[in-house]
Amino acid sequence: MSKYIINFGLICLILAGILLFQRNNPKRIAFYSVPFKTDRSYSSKKNLPTRLVIKDLAIDLPIVPAKVNGQKWETTTQGVSWLTSSPLPGEKGNSIIYGHNWGSLLGKLIRIKPGSLIEIRYSNGSKNTFTVNTIATVSPKEVSVLRQSEDRRITVYTCTGFFDEKRFAVAALLL
Repeated sequence: MSKYIINFGLICLILAGILLFQRNNPKRIAFYSVPFKTDRSYSSKKNLPTRLVIKDLAIDLPIVPAKVNGQKWETTTQGVSWLTSSPLPGEKGNSIIYGHNWGSLLGKLIRIKPGSLIEIRYSNGSKNTFTVNTIATVSPKEVSVLRQSEDRRITVYTCTGFFDEKRFAVAALLL
């Protein structure tokens, strides 16, 4: 009997270690590639996005500029990341915003509904409001949700699924 308890304890420790590694693995939020190769240079004088607000879900997070270096997507644990190689939110194209699915970050994003409003606030005090029109759970290989568009949209995504092997993506159009 004690042999089974020890084995069960070891299995639990191993699984806890795997989950801890996955939780802190920087690659887990990334897509396998970026479907566009645009190098944009945003000066500090530009009106940069500073906050993501989804009132329906009580989400109010700082936005941190981020880059993709090779296969490594920069992430933050203090808010959400805005991919600087994508357009500024509100400009023509698809602006990419992403974050961890922790309860303190985008963990509640999976409860969003079409028609919900997403607000982006900027460094000059202005804001843009976007309406959710598409929700999808995709593989990290399905980069089509990140492709550039002719409209003014944002795509907000986080991880989902067993061991965070999927991406939960929300596309919203500028009102």
